[in-house]
Amino acid sequence: MMDSTEQPAVEARLEPLGIRREDNMSSETEHDITKQPEPTCPMIDALQKKLRDADRAMRKFERCDDAEQLRDMLDSVRRELFHWDTAEDSLEAIRKHVESIRAWGEEWKQYALKLHLIATRSLAEANSKRDE
Repeated sequence: MMDSTEQPAVEARLEPLGIRREDNMSSETEHDITKQPEPTCPMIDALQKKLRDADRAMRKFERCDDAEQLRDMLDSVRRELFHWDTAEDSLEAIRKHVESIRAWGEEWKQYALKLHLIATRSLAEANSKRDE
């Protein structure tokens, strides 16, 4: 999603084309397209951290001689590894988030195809009138 620092740069590129935005409306709002999903990276980072933490905890298993303590350690790692399955950073949550990004991209693709079709028709009509 475009942040406020990028807005002037976009406007500067559009101005020579005679296009000037007077409001702060996002392009998604203007074109009735779903808001851009947030980045997926923080979700993936959180999952990677849990896996690294579990790996670090498992390295201690080799030094443990007490069976009861080892069971507790295993339970701790099991909770850590499988707790994320219901958390926001679960693989399923990441999958759903990626699907929303794909859907957002598809909306823009369909919009671009529609614009292309309109432009192609307009150009064909203009060429037809010129040739008459």
